[in-house]
Amino acid sequence: MSQSPITSLLSSRPQRAKVVGVGVHALELKQAHQLIEDACKTPKFLGFVCATSAHGIIEAQQSSALQQVYKDAFLVTPDGLPLVWVGKSQGLNKMSRIYGPDLMLATLESSKRLPLRHFLWGANEGVAEKLQKKLEQNHPYLNFVGAVTPPFRALTTKEELELVEQIKKSKPHCFWVGISTPKQDLFMHQFLQKYQKELEFNDHGFVMFGVGAAFDFHLGHLKQAPEFMQKIGLEWLFRMLMEPKRLFKRYLVIVPQFIWGSIKQIILGQNQPLD
Repeated sequence: MSQSPITSLLSSRPQRAKVVGVGVHALELKQAHQLIEDACKTPKFLGFVCATSAHGIIEAQQSSALQQVYKDAFLVTPDGLPLVWVGKSQGLNKMSRIYGPDLMLATLESSKRLPLRHFLWGANEGVAEKLQKKLEQNHPYLNFVGAVTPPFRALTTKEELELVEQIKKSKPHCFWVGISTPKQDLFMHQFLQKYQKELEFNDHGFVMFGVGAAFDFHLGHLKQAPEFMQKIGLEWLFRMLMEPKRLFKRYLVIVPQFIWGSIKQIILGQNQPLD
């Protein structure tokens, strides 16, 4: 008996590295890109992609809800190089860093060949609209069907239903969420679970992406770390120096906890892939 297209798609995902107890798919950008294209083309597919760094991994240590989010995600991509190092220590040598802004651009590039529709949702006031204009100017083949700045709080039921109606009318393949980790991951999980029937499309898939600060990076509102710092896993340090008031306390906690959690996995003999 042949598998359904959705079952076949889900079974084609790669093994997951165990990163401080959280499953992270052992992917390279090209493979992630192909899986996302396939998901967008699969009728009635619903799923979400978490671009996850050490921040998300450590947040999950204190949140069973976030742990469930990562278990249920279509893809959990390694947005930070330390996650890749853990994966490679488990023999997953084809795993590489998939930077959220790069994943976004690669997926947008698919619109050169596929009639994909995109919806931007996130960031500060006016950022989504400005990003849409910039991307349309630089890439005329892109088809945006929405650009919205959400309130800086949880949506009311009325606001959720209004968003559902916007999605049903515009029928995007890709829904880009830029409201930071773990808020964006929890939102995508809850939203898709709550409105599953309303968000299924008979002729294509619907994929949500949590890409954090990618909107601001692509607009130039935030500086990206120099390439040499990205290659040695010190992007967190660069971002902390750029935004010390907001990020100093966060990384003061995250970095030592991630290092200890990774070492503890080895000490306890638990440093192996999840599946």
